[in-house]
Amino acid sequence: MNGIILTKARVAYALGRDGLSFRFLGRAHPTLATPYASISVQGIASVVLVFALLDPANPRRLFDRLTNYFVIVEWLALLFAIAAVFVLRRTMRDAPRSYRTPGYPWVPLIFVVGTVAGLAVIVGNSCAKGDFAPLWGLAIVLAGFPVYWIWRRGSRYNPQPEGETHER
Repeated sequence: MNGIILTKARVAYALGRDGLSFRFLGRAHPTLATPYASISVQGIASVVLVFALLDPANPRRLFDRLTNYFVIVEWLALLFAIAAVFVLRRTMRDAPRSYRTPGYPWVPLIFVVGTVAGLAVIVGNSCAKGDFAPLWGLAIVLAGFPVYWIWRRGSRYNPQPEGETHER
């Protein structure tokens, strides 16, 4: 959890700093140089999740619900990151590669298939027990795609990748 707390706030900080998210998230503390705004938002979101996923009838179930919510979201991010290897290899064939993917395409394909299967099992088991926290996590992630698309369309910071031209 400590690693997640340290890294996720910095992702929001970088997005805010680069104009890809709310600017206030990109503020650093003047003397400590820490991303205090994004850490604060992350803390508030965590408290909201604790209260939203709390089951008053069974308070001990909170940890399982938080874990299921969190695991789905984190593994989905990993799934997209590994699947991006296939997309980038196809769309940017001539790009210089500073690293090699061992066993390509089999190793990333096995990871993607295994992750999809694992996520399906987690969601299925949770829903069978009446715990829909993983579905809430997936819904929030899916809601992020149109929000990001709308944000990018209206953003002044919207660099086009090299070689692409889009008429507006």
